[in-house]
Formats: sequence, C-alpha cells, structure tokens
Amino acid sequence: MNSIELKKNISLSNFTTWKIGGPAEWIAQPKTNQEINYLINWVNKKKIPCNIIGAGSNLLINDEGIQGLSICMRKLKGIQIDKKNRVIEVLGGEMLPTLARKAAA
Repeated sequence: MNSIELKKNISLSNFTTWKIGGPAEWIAQPKTNQEINYLINWVNKKKIPCNIIGAGSNLLINDEGIQGLSICMRKLKGIQIDKKNRVIEVLGGEMLPTLARKAAA
C-alpha cells in the first residue's frame, strides 16, 4: 500500500509560518485517511511518540527539535458541505480562508 514518505531529521522550520524550529526525528505528510492510519499503526508498533503539527501556523517549535514522528497535515485537504443538513466536514490540512469562502458560498 504504502507510498507515504517518511523523512528523518528534517528541519521543522520549513513547516511553520514563523520559520523556526529544530529537526523532527521523523516527519510525514499524509494525503489520505488511510495514510494516517498507517502512520498511527507504525508509531504504535515502534512505541515512539507522535505529534500532529497541522499546517504550521501559530506554531512554535523548540530549536532542539521533536522526538518521534511529526505528522504535518497540510497535504490532507478536502471540504464536504451538506447544505440540506447544514453539516460541513473538513480534513485537517484545509486552510481556514478556503473553508470560510466555501462555507459562505
């Protein structure tokens, strides 16, 4: 199944709007819920910590970095709007301005 790329010792400054932060022991950017499930199973099997870093806004990361797996959600995008039931489902990497525009429309 797995086409998800796990990278090791990548600077997290590239994943935050403030452009600060040390390295992630491991980092992945899933694009599907199945990839997230794979990653969660991977960390559980290896017994390592897991951190979700969203799309990186309003996030400060220590220059010493983060142990374990950091999951960056910025590539997990999607919005489903059910106008009849007035329900909006949004995936973790969707940007708030995009969500606001689509919800207003």
